[in-house]
Amino acid sequence: RIIAGRPYKTVDDLLKVKGIGPKKLEKIRAYVVVGKE
Repeated sequence: RIIAGRPYKTVDDLLKVKGIGPKKLEKIRAYVVVGKE
């Protein structure tokens, strides 16, 4: 689901992915990179 929703401009855009809510996003935020980084 995450890959299907690409591209993302911000990490917070992942909240649009079914199954990712605020709590889960905070747990994975340190491991997520968006853009060309």
